[in-house]
Amino acid sequence: MPVGLTVKDLYSGTEKSNTRNIKIAEMLKEAGLIEKYGSGIKRAVNEIVDYGLPKPKISEIAGGIDVEISGEKKIKKVTEKVTEKVTENQRIILKEIAKDKRVTSLKLSKIVRISDRKIKENIKKLKQKGLLKRIGPDKGGHWEVS
Repeated sequence: MPVGLTVKDLYSGTEKSNTRNIKIAEMLKEAGLIEKYGSGIKRAVNEIVDYGLPKPKISEIAGGIDVEISGEKKIKKVTEKVTEKVTENQRIILKEIAKDKRVTSLKLSKIVRISDRKIKENIKKLKQKGLLKRIGPDKGGHWEVS
């Protein structure tokens, strides 16, 4: 790890980017694979927590870092009350979103075996019923089952 950088800085996202190969970093940013410099570790920790796992344990070893990811994913269960209010396809959509809150409509379309347009219609109805909520933008956001 660079001198002066602490594990606490990594968790907080306050570390300053120390790009080792600026040309590769610029190429990855141009390709859309890097959102912004120096935000990767904080975003990775957030993704792990958003996925339903405990915050990873980060420790410094031999000038680098060791990241330990453990635990079981916590899956929200679709309740009986919810299943009474929705169609079978909508129940499957809710179940799949509870398993993977970043699932795409195209992937849902393959799982449910209906068109992408029908998936979007069902998602709209689920949102209107207050059973599903979109957090953040289409790209980079996620679903939340209510």
